[in-house]
Amino acid sequence: MMIMMMVCCAVCDEGRYGLNCSGVCDCADGSTCDPVTGGCRCGLGRAGARCELACDGQHYGQNCSERCECGQHARSCDAVTGCCRCLPGWYGPRCQHGMSHGLSHFSEQQSVRRNVCSSALLKNASVTRYQMNLHVQHLKVKNLKL
Repeated sequence: MMIMMMVCCAVCDEGRYGLNCSGVCDCADGSTCDPVTGGCRCGLGRAGARCELACDGQHYGQNCSERCECGQHARSCDAVTGCCRCLPGWYGPRCQHGMSHGLSHFSEQQSVRRNVCSSALLKNASVTRYQMNLHVQHLKVKNLKL
């Protein structure tokens, strides 16, 4: 005699996972968890098993997997976009341009404002689309009538 077992899973509400949605997600910083396994899906600029770690100043993006491409005159890069944060008196996508002596009184904030980060933003556009697709797929599955 052959016994067949049918397993069906309900799609869990956000913050829950597993069989009968009995597990409670433990992801940090508003990160989402997989509704089946409970594994955390880190947002841009976060890493770690629970997404509890912010990227260091030399990495950015999904799971901090992208290396910043800033020059020697950068303080750090943005953990989400990879845009370089220049030291005072420097500007440019990689902080490669020094301000002339007449402009050397610019503050660090003004140096950052003069940066152009379009390449980093374009590079991250595909990661952002990926995260949006994950969210949309979760919503579609959640709204299915079985």
